[in-house]
Amino acid sequence: MLRYGLIGKTYFTENADVDFDREAYLPVNPEMIWEENQDKIMVYWKQPDEMAFRKANVNELYGYYLKNFKKYGLGIEKGSISGLFNVYWMWRGGVNIFNYNYTNKLDIMINNVEPLMAPDSLEYLEKALKQGMTERVLYDLNTKRKILKDEDAEIREYGPVFEQRLHRYMKLYEDYHDQIEVRFTPVVYTTTRQTIYYNETGPYLASDYRRVLSLDPGEPPYYMCTIYLQDELVNHIKENFDAAWANSIPLNEP
Repeated sequence: MLRYGLIGKTYFTENADVDFDREAYLPVNPEMIWEENQDKIMVYWKQPDEMAFRKANVNELYGYYLKNFKKYGLGIEKGSISGLFNVYWMWRGGVNIFNYNYTNKLDIMINNVEPLMAPDSLEYLEKALKQGMTERVLYDLNTKRKILKDEDAEIREYGPVFEQRLHRYMKLYEDYHDQIEVRFTPVVYTTTRQTIYYNETGPYLASDYRRVLSLDPGEPPYYMCTIYLQDELVNHIKENFDAAWANSIPLNEP
């Protein structure tokens, strides 16, 4: 389940509203898994009453999910939490935060093929953009020229899927050009990823990921990550992002 991004493994919390006195796991939102598998579901359960019965079970499971893992899916609503997550959990967890909580702005630092690996992330992103969300995307300029060595196998295996999703990303950028700003940073961050989430009061959550490089090309990318809900620490991550943004290069420059 960890490998397929259905759960993430947590290690410790600071100033959180729950005590983790043992190894804990964070599952992804069960409604997202249901939606990702709609095509398969329709093959097995074609009758309306069958679908209604199972959707009711998903709704009940989602109720337990909210009760135990709260609105952000982190098990906490204050403090910070660290863990080990793979690329699928990272994107599902991020989508769960901005899609199931009102988020009007997103800052994100990424630097390779990760967005193209996430299932159905485009649908959720477009839904948020339709609701008025804006996004600042900061890419490592180095990724325009080369990729990490452990991504070679990913591109070879999923190349056609990546190409299809890339075209959809470009179409999304064209359709919501006024809401999506893309820039490149000349600094090579290599393993660093960050995301800051905003609502009407300002930044309310920040995640700071560090990619764990692997010698096994068969494994999906994994990340050591800390997710912050403390205002002071969230603003610290925001200041770092703003500094990188201020020194970045607009998309239309050579």
